[in-house]
Amino acid sequence: MAAIMEVDEMQPENEVIKENAALVQPDWDLALKEMPRPQFFVGVRKHGEKSVFANVEKEGDDYICADSSFRISVQQSCNSLLFESSTINTTFLSPVSEIRDLHESAIQSIDISSSGNLIVSSDTSGSLIVSNVMNGSLLRDLKGHIMDVYKCRFFPSGLVVLSAGMDMSVKVWSVETGQCPRTFKGHTMAATDLAIIGVGREVLSCSNDGTIIKWLCADGSEQERWRPEAGPCNAMSIDRKSELFAVACEGKKCVVYSVEGPTLIVGIKLIYPILKKATIATDNVPTAVCIDHELDNIVYIGDEEGMVSVYDTKLKYIEICGPRLQKQQVRFKTVKFKPKVAKTRPLKTPSAVALDHCDFYYGPMFGKRWPSIRLGLLTPNKYIAVMNTFSKSCDAHEDILKDMSTLDLLARIRGKTANERIEEKKQRVDSIAKEETERAMKEMEVPETESPAPTHEDPVMRSAAGLGEFQPPSESVTPGELQLGKKKRKSEDLENFQVTGFEAEGMELARRNHFIYYPRELRLRCYDRGVLADFPPPVKDDSGIPSWWLLDGGSLVPVLALGLEKGDSLLDVCAAPGGKSLLALLTKLPGKIVCNDFKLARLGQLKRALSTYVPSNAPEADAVILKRKDASNLATWDELNTYDKASVIADVPCSTDRLAVNQDDGNMYSPQMTNERLNLPQLQTKILINALRSVKVGGSVVYSTCTLSSIQNEAVVENGVAIAEEKFGVRGQRLEDWNVPETTSMMKMPQNSQKCSALSESRWFGCLFDMHFIVHTERSSC
Repeated sequence: MAAIMEVDEMQPENEVIKENAALVQPDWDLALKEMPRPQFFVGVRKHGEKSVFANVEKEGDDYICADSSFRISVQQSCNSLLFESSTINTTFLSPVSEIRDLHESAIQSIDISSSGNLIVSSDTSGSLIVSNVMNGSLLRDLKGHIMDVYKCRFFPSGLVVLSAGMDMSVKVWSVETGQCPRTFKGHTMAATDLAIIGVGREVLSCSNDGTIIKWLCADGSEQERWRPEAGPCNAMSIDRKSELFAVACEGKKCVVYSVEGPTLIVGIKLIYPILKKATIATDNVPTAVCIDHELDNIVYIGDEEGMVSVYDTKLKYIEICGPRLQKQQVRFKTVKFKPKVAKTRPLKTPSAVALDHCDFYYGPMFGKRWPSIRLGLLTPNKYIAVMNTFSKSCDAHEDILKDMSTLDLLARIRGKTANERIEEKKQRVDSIAKEETERAMKEMEVPETESPAPTHEDPVMRSAAGLGEFQPPSESVTPGELQLGKKKRKSEDLENFQVTGFEAEGMELARRNHFIYYPRELRLRCYDRGVLADFPPPVKDDSGIPSWWLLDGGSLVPVLALGLEKGDSLLDVCAAPGGKSLLALLTKLPGKIVCNDFKLARLGQLKRALSTYVPSNAPEADAVILKRKDASNLATWDELNTYDKASVIADVPCSTDRLAVNQDDGNMYSPQMTNERLNLPQLQTKILINALRSVKVGGSVVYSTCTLSSIQNEAVVENGVAIAEEKFGVRGQRLEDWNVPETTSMMKMPQNSQKCSALSESRWFGCLFDMHFIVHTERSSC
């Protein structure tokens, strides 16, 4: 005979849900189907009392419970179990059918068609699948998204699907053909939720970029754009009449807008006033929102703390903070097995959030290499001593470092003599030239069975004599307009210009070889690999000038890769605190170095650094010029076609992975800096574009960051080059660098056109890393 079980689950009153609840064994339906004599348990959880459980056994056609106060009846035809007691009656349902083996990763969203015959579901791997409700068979595998698909919805017809995801795009799919006839692009971050207006002529989408966009499905155009100014948008819902919609935002707010435009209707009926903006302030970050289909003025909001709140939007206040109609905690687990938990979940520090972010995004990106890279992020820096040749005692003090068993870094990198390195480079160039010649010969070969396609060109058009046969220009251009970036444009367009992230889509750059040369005047000392000793404080000469200074090893790469030559003019677009500018000055190669920064505090920091290490009477001190200009403003930037070399250095704002996972002060992953972090690619791209506009023919641009994020590295360079080509006539080739690791690439232009190039490299010096992209620009008069 089954026994009665009692479990003491007495908890403080404020930590439990105050209503009684019926409980049943989770797999009761399998017990009914698979066991010859089914057995399972049921129970009642009573507020303030002991929870009571009892076994149930089948005897004949009846189900007998060990506790006579519980009555159990089962209807297998509808897969239901009825539980009755003196205090509570509950019906438990089991699934009618289960659809398995369609998705390989976690399901993000699911929707059912209006006919009830089709299901569309999406997952974290980018899969979007349409299946049959009854038998679970796969009907369509809609391929097009490249990352997580956050939301999918059926149109009212049931034959069209709308989807959105992490790739920032919103797509319309035909269930009948499996094709994607329309893709909406306009968000700059992941699209998180969707809503369909009426029969589907227009749709809404919200995004982590903090915007909501209304799209016209006929041509894919943007009809309206809302900016709640409340942080990223997590979820949205539209009412049954498609007159208003609500959006849950990261900034602990839920905003309700009119579908017809960026105004809010506080009540459905006309007797309620129309306000330009109304906000429901929530206690926690809202993660889900729903508008009641019976009472359109009722809004349900669920938040990250497990709270479900109900608000009445009839109140005639711009910001509605209460009173709530109902507030109730949501249970996450079966009561029997739920441990005691804190009332509020523990808060994570910004550095812990940053480390979780790195594990989530960089782990899959780097695979087996990620544990080693992660260790490097969390390990203290390994510095390099840069000998200050402006100091009178530099040679004597360098001997001190030699006696401490430090190594000459550049000598270690070079390894071979100059003649050996030159001969090796010649062999490489000859080998590549031979391969390119053979490839060109193969392309020129035409089989005897085939004849070249007929052409209508006159042969003279392919010679120099045909130059005069081209059509004259449609408009006159002044000599000043020939300079890149100086042709008149509407300043309003440049000021309001937004980077979408899709500028480089379909763009492919040609490749060319490139070498890095090491300046002879640069003297660097470092400890051997595995040595954890630190450098002593720098020793000063009689004039008070330090003989060396310490620098992160990764910061060397941008200056080395820049390829400085004697007499070059150099622009450091974001120069503070001045490490790379000072390093370039020590090479004794630039004839002029312009150090620019927009913030006065950072400009003062830059000035102090240069005055500390460079004597005022040194000839190189006259070559340094300080400027204060906003390098992220395309409309006001006037340093055009001026410099032989330009450097966009690591001080360009980035998420600074190493500092982010080790320090909480000034951390880019703190809640108050979320918007700033999300806007980093936009800012970085504009700075890179202005750097490209600043160089002369044959110049190089180095873009450098302190993050492993491909969004802030490869994507910024590719989009920046694409925008520079479209807006300012800059085109590029990709350069392959022989003297950097395998992850290095560079872009460069043909000699007869405006050119730019980009090099990406990641290099580890002991426990230190940096990410750099070199953009080599060469311009013509086209």
